[in-house]
Amino acid sequence: MSYTAWKKKKRIFSLVILLLMVSITAEVLTTDLTAKAQAPVITTQPVGGTVLINDVITLTVAAEVEPGGMLSYQWFSNTADSNIGGTLISGADRASFTPPTGTEGTIFYYVVVTNTMDNETVSITSATARVTVSARTNAQAPRIIAHPKSGAVTINDRKTLSVTAEVTDGGTLSYQWFSNDRDNTTGGTQISGAVRDTFDPPTNTIGTMYYYVVVTNTNNNANGVATAATVSATAGVTVNDLVNAATPDIITQPVGGSVVLDGVIRLSVESNEADGGHLSYQWYENDIKSNTGGNPINEAIGYSFTPPTDTAGEYFYYVYVTNTNDEVTGEKTARTASEAVSVIVFTTPGEPRELIALPTEDEVLLSWLAPEDDGGSEITGYEVSSDGGISWTDIIRENKHLFTGLEAGMEYVFKVRAVNEAGYGLDAELLVYTLDRVSVTGVSLTRESITLSIGDTERITAIVTPDDAEDISMIWESSDTEVVSVDAHGVVTALTMGSAIITVTTNDGGFSASCYVTVESNNTSTDSTILILIIIAVVVLSGGVIGVYLWRRRRAQASEAV
Repeated sequence: MSYTAWKKKKRIFSLVILLLMVSITAEVLTTDLTAKAQAPVITTQPVGGTVLINDVITLTVAAEVEPGGMLSYQWFSNTADSNIGGTLISGADRASFTPPTGTEGTIFYYVVVTNTMDNETVSITSATARVTVSARTNAQAPRIIAHPKSGAVTINDRKTLSVTAEVTDGGTLSYQWFSNDRDNTTGGTQISGAVRDTFDPPTNTIGTMYYYVVVTNTNNNANGVATAATVSATAGVTVNDLVNAATPDIITQPVGGSVVLDGVIRLSVESNEADGGHLSYQWYENDIKSNTGGNPINEAIGYSFTPPTDTAGEYFYYVYVTNTNDEVTGEKTARTASEAVSVIVFTTPGEPRELIALPTEDEVLLSWLAPEDDGGSEITGYEVSSDGGISWTDIIRENKHLFTGLEAGMEYVFKVRAVNEAGYGLDAELLVYTLDRVSVTGVSLTRESITLSIGDTERITAIVTPDDAEDISMIWESSDTEVVSVDAHGVVTALTMGSAIITVTTNDGGFSASCYVTVESNNTSTDSTILILIIIAVVVLSGGVIGVYLWRRRRAQASEAV
């Protein structure tokens, strides 16, 4: 290529580059001039908060755009803390928005701010604003701990009604009493001046009037209703013209029962003084179980009475309780009769007969016959004792008893007595000796040592002294069970070569004796064969040595001859 051609191509290339640059610059300038709408900038995000139900909270957003266009707003609500996916709120198209607060709960709000310029729009979404609507706190309703109580009074006597109430919200309690001619807490008449927690109703008119009180709590710190009221129950107040002595109320009736002849049984009654009067008593005896028609008992005038028990039989008693009240305006005395009760006097049984004892070393079987005299009541059982009556054991109806755990050769005083409804009777006694117990004093073996071959067995006999000892049980043991074993009967078995000691020990007293056992091999033929082989080997060796000697000697003699 010539220099002229190369220079021409260089100019064309430069011109193309210049045209491209001019084109790109024009496009950029055109774009800058036509992009007029800009995204708004939120300078103040909406801020939520917590409000009481039906209170007002206003959310506000502040935004700007450069250069200034036309800003518009659209608010949205959402149940989640998110500024997407919310619900468009119709009419909420200003920079400020007042959300509804009529329902308790939490809602999130956000706003979309849009800049419009020359028919172009650019939008931006605000952050969410949490709005929590809380319920209002009202004054606490008072809790009435003690309601006014009904009662009766004599005309012109004083009667005080009271109420006890409490609140825990720091409020102040006030009271207003009402009267009503019906047993109802509505429709009553407000009583002027009755504004305390106690109230003395008028008692100058005979009849019944009902009263109740409205307890009001006032709490100025409550953000809801500042007052709350609770109405008490009604209290009926009866004004009587004359009051008679109250009839005694018997709380605990006298209780009868059985008693042994010449024993003691105490009857008593418990009653209340219903009207503050004085109680007095009079006991009666009757031939039948009835609280009428009886005869008064002299000097039996207390709340308790101890009837005589010197004669067997069944007797019936009751008591009149009288209330005397000199303060009442009507009848000053009133009485009531208790229930009639039965008292049965019994005698105790006689002593059991024909005691028989069958003793062993540690037990005694005692038997007997029933008493001839059961005391007028069926015998329900017996009591027995082995220590002369210091302690007793109950048994039911059985005419025998086995005493266990006794000591041998000891003296015991056995007693037995019968029991009926009146108690236990006279005891019968029997002196008994348990049998003596013969203890082990020693043990020996018939063999002190034995020698066995492998596989042999032999019984070793143990001799316990004395020969009439009660417990002759014993334990056999081997010092080496791999060499010799022994069973519970003293039978020894040889297991392998060696030695072991067989020991027997008595369970009573722990006496012991031993036998030394040696176990040898039982293979005699093998031992003889080995001995013969040894002898043959010695003979062979000896012959060889003699032959060598004779050969050497002959050579020496031959040499000398030459």
